[in-house]
Amino acid sequence: MVKRPRREYLDHSPGIRQSSRRSRSKSKGGSFKYLLIYAIIIFMISSLVIVYINQYVRLSRSNYRLERLESQRSQLKNHNIHLELQISQLKSLDRVEEIAKRDLGMVRPDKINYIVLDRGSTEDVVLAEVDDTPPEEARNIRDRIANFFDSLTEVQAGSLD
Repeated sequence: MVKRPRREYLDHSPGIRQSSRRSRSKSKGGSFKYLLIYAIIIFMISSLVIVYINQYVRLSRSNYRLERLESQRSQLKNHNIHLELQISQLKSLDRVEEIAKRDLGMVRPDKINYIVLDRGSTEDVVLAEVDDTPPEEARNIRDRIANFFDSLTEVQAGSLD
């Protein structure tokens, strides 16, 4: 059988004991450093994850708001189209004439009087009484005005965008 050495000599020798203490203190200090580095790394990763999630939530909210505004815009466009159609119906000359006859008691005149100005001088005014046939210049002006009002009441496909 082999004899074991006594442990007493280890207790009495200062060099061995101090070196073992140093190695233990280094390992405790080293593990604290590693623990601190791990904690910093975990903190940085978690803060990056939080920032990423925050940006994702902001983006989702802005996309939801954008979709809501686009649907509201399309509803307003449809409403605007209906209002323009209603305006064109209310501006109809037939409707205006009907209201003038019915509500205001207006009637078509039997005789139409036209005043023709001589282009050379403004002092000479000639009164022309005609039943239903206006002079050529008055007819052109009346046709232009009628065409203008007709163009206001006409709605073409694709013109209400």
